Amino acid sequence: MATGYGMSEPAALRDFWNKPTLAEAREMILPRGTDWDERTAWVIPQILTPFIEKHLPLRATAVEIGCGIGRLMRAVKPRCAFVVGLDISEAMIGFARQEIAGCVGMEVLLCDGFGFPMPPEMADLVYSVICFQHIPTREMILRYLSESFRVLKHGGLIRVQTHMGEPHRNGFGGMHGYFYRSLDDFAAEFASCGFEIVEAERRDEIYLWCSGLKK
Repeated sequence: MATGYGMSEPAALRDFWNKPTLAEAREMILPRGTDWDERTAWVIPQILTPFIEKHLPLRATAVEIGCGIGRLMRAVKPRCAFVVGLDISEAMIGFARQEIAGCVGMEVLLCDGFGFPMPPEMADLVYSVICFQHIPTREMILRYLSESFRVLKHGGLIRVQTHMGEPHRNGFGGMHGYFYRSLDDFAAEFASCGFEIVEAERRDEIYLWCSGLKK
């Protein structure tokens, strides 16, 4: 599907997130004025750690969709044996490699927006925070969910956050991706890709969280 930029959605998304400096990349992820460490510290213990401790085996393998510069990967790693970060932006992957340099059991891989560059049934957990809300089309979201199902082991789990609102239907729209009108609409996408819904909740009015199980 073509966009107003004359390129596919994945290519337009990649171009949008390819920032030349780390400072610009950080500004895209968390706007100026947001406490970087405080926000990261909130996401991990509030959103991810309880889920990991409740549902995952010790020494789990985790995959992050939209890892950006790797800030959440480092925070998740103490609770997992191996963490793989995926991102569509070559620049973000480069910054993430610098962030995790010297860390054992961590790796970042470039994603083309269509498939994940990893074998099937290798992960215990796929998670994503502040990424799906920027994905421009429903079709691309469904591809990511289907790929998540493929790379998860049987018994593996997915936990994803997005934004509630009116869907953006005009291809690539910058920061505004394809939103969902309701939690039920978002959860239905997981079910359509084969997941059994484990948890579904709305937080802070606008953030939708859904977790699914691959049986």
